[in-house]
Amino acid sequence: MNIDELKDILQAPIFAGIDQDKLAKIIKSCEVKTFTENQFIYRHGEFGNECGVIIAGTARVEIPNMISKKNYNYYLKAGELVGVIALLTGYKRIANVIAFTDRVKMLVIPKNVLLELTGVFEPVKDRVNELYSDRVLYSSMRNLMLFASLGDALLNKLVGKAAINSYQKSDMIYSSGDKAEGLLIIRYGVVKIYEKTKTGKEKILAILKDGQYLGEKALLSDEMFTMSTNAVACGPAEIIKISISDFKQILESNPNIKKDIEKVVVQREERNAQVRADNYIQKTLRTVIDTGIAQTSSIILIDTTKCVHCGDCEKACAVLHQNHSRLIRKGFKLNNFLLIPTSCRLCDDPACMSQCPTNSIFKDFTGEIYHTDTCIGCGACAKNCPYGNITVAELSGGKNKKKRKKAATCDKCKGLDFFACVYNCATGAARRVDPSEYFTEITNIG
Repeated sequence: MNIDELKDILQAPIFAGIDQDKLAKIIKSCEVKTFTENQFIYRHGEFGNECGVIIAGTARVEIPNMISKKNYNYYLKAGELVGVIALLTGYKRIANVIAFTDRVKMLVIPKNVLLELTGVFEPVKDRVNELYSDRVLYSSMRNLMLFASLGDALLNKLVGKAAINSYQKSDMIYSSGDKAEGLLIIRYGVVKIYEKTKTGKEKILAILKDGQYLGEKALLSDEMFTMSTNAVACGPAEIIKISISDFKQILESNPNIKKDIEKVVVQREERNAQVRADNYIQKTLRTVIDTGIAQTSSIILIDTTKCVHCGDCEKACAVLHQNHSRLIRKGFKLNNFLLIPTSCRLCDDPACMSQCPTNSIFKDFTGEIYHTDTCIGCGACAKNCPYGNITVAELSGGKNKKKRKKAATCDKCKGLDFFACVYNCATGAARRVDPSEYFTEITNIG
């Protein structure tokens, strides 16, 4: 970046009142990018490892409404932060960001730099958190079917009264017997709903994910309501909470929302009765939770009733990856016939990325996790992967070059329009699936 660009950056509101010399040293490695009119800066649905500060021009933020199919737009001018939600959560971007004027200049801030900035400067941390909260609440609540009938004025009023709570793995969201506090909407993450039998045995009733809600029964009661089940976070999660009193004000003027909630209550009661009585569903749910499948977006399945153990899936993978297969036909079995082999699952919150000493692990826009050439093959990511899906390979350095070590994991056959392991399975035993679509128990319960 040049001197003029640095001056513009230092004047951004997010950096107001902090030590400019320290700031300049931290951001000196950051790149300044220029975008032409109507060029995409970030795309909805992509994963991101960076955010940015606009230093010249205006960008249009377009939030797609998946219900009405209409887009909500707002504009960001010089000095404003963009792309921070996906960066901080590791989840998909919730909006398109498009250059509205010609020659929009933006300081690109990688995740490690933003974390350093928020760690060194408390004001920056506070401003990032405030922006994050405001933008997350509106975009998330606008895309809920439950609020589809609300106008902007009423939704904005509700957004102003909502709060976001963060949870880590095994954190209790509520316990049986707790006083109900309001409607709880899962912004992201996986939540397990369960009850305890008279003998103390845990019985899973539901696995809820992004966009689903819980605590709806309390909204229909005129008396103090206590929770009859337990809810626990299966990993990092964010929950939007709207108090009972605030939500009931909405119900009074929007009877259709009350009808929708009443339907959901009936459907869940019927489904819960089925789950309690069906041991097969219980076993599937338990496996999906215990093995972490519920928190992944893509897994390989091998139907052992069709597999003839020819090894062609592993061989095809090795051919594409310097004779080092990223697929190992070892793993656990689901319901005695579906093998989940050792292959990257594209976790929602990848543990492998947390302690890379060279910042070499990234998610691309499709969610694929990959290692850059700065990887030194230390194996930290392999140790952190809870499923053993990363290995350290000794790869050829080319002619007259020494072999070197590099972490290796499934790259979903990047650059090809097929998965080599699936394509080369002669019996059709291997397939790559989205767990939330394949295991209907996940999406149908709750």
